[in-house]
Amino acid sequence: MNMLEDKDGRLWFGCSGGLYRLDSRDIINVTTTGPWN
Repeated sequence: MNMLEDKDGRLWFGCSGGLYRLDSRDIINVTTTGPWN
């Protein structure tokens, strides 16, 4: 698992299940909700 905090303070997590974003109180799986789907 990898974790990164971007310049806007959002946390990003990458793991075998995909890429996730923690935005204030929600955890979003951007692997399934991104514009590439």
